[in-house]
Amino acid sequence: MPAVALLCVLGLGQTVLGQSTKNNPLSTTPQHCKVEGDSFKQNESITRSRDLKIPGLFEPGGCLMDLPFGLHKLEDSSRNPDHILIGVHGFKGLGREWVTPFLEWNNEATDLYFLRWNYFARQSKARELLLTELASLLTETPADVRLTFVGHSCGGVLLTSILEQLSYPNSIDVHLVASPLAGLGLFTVCKPDLPEQLPDNITLTHWQTQQKVDKVFWYFPKNPQEVDFAPIEVIVLPRKSDDTIVGHVHSLAWVAKEMVRRQPAIYGSTYLKKSETVQDTVRTETPRL
Repeated sequence: MPAVALLCVLGLGQTVLGQSTKNNPLSTTPQHCKVEGDSFKQNESITRSRDLKIPGLFEPGGCLMDLPFGLHKLEDSSRNPDHILIGVHGFKGLGREWVTPFLEWNNEATDLYFLRWNYFARQSKARELLLTELASLLTETPADVRLTFVGHSCGGVLLTSILEQLSYPNSIDVHLVASPLAGLGLFTVCKPDLPEQLPDNITLTHWQTQQKVDKVFWYFPKNPQEVDFAPIEVIVLPRKSDDTIVGHVHSLAWVAKEMVRRQPAIYGSTYLKKSETVQDTVRTETPRL
């Protein structure tokens, strides 16, 4: 999908967002898109600007959170994709934290989706919504299509609650980003429900922020991200990247770039990024700051 079209869908242009995928896919042919050019280099500078004040533009990504509850396709295409990626937001998600990640993941072989769910309702309602929407999507999806989920914060907790109920013959990659899998005490929206056993076709990766720089987790006596569940690969994010604290919100963009770097066969046709050295630690304990 052209980068300029995706930017408009994400709220960086004047386009009207549709309903859920079953009824009306999101439009990717905006009539008055304010973003000029079709190069990712140009668009990257626009989306990453902290002083974005362009007349006619929505708050970057904010329109994602204005969508009705359901699963939404972020591009209107009739082609058969090789890969489907579904993003699941967290509690009181802002929307803008997904702009850079979706640009990172965007390529001609990947269809992008976004799940909008009601974090004020009981978690069982969100789980039912996700499973229903997935059943509709996967019924029309060829069995050779690779499936990827990315859940941020409470969105990752929601994803873990459906893993045992996923019925899909091909590989499924599940990425949890800064997700409180151990729970948040009385905060029942993020009530953990880990599967007893992980299906063989699912790989589960938890990208954990460093607790002391995460403004959601720093005051908990024990890191809410840490659980004793062997099938999870745990990767601790750096404290900083390019002079930016990799905290709760910025963690998603950092993970998206690292996913692209680690899996060029899947995301190889995304835009050329600046070369950078990234060091991760797969560990059992959070490193000291």
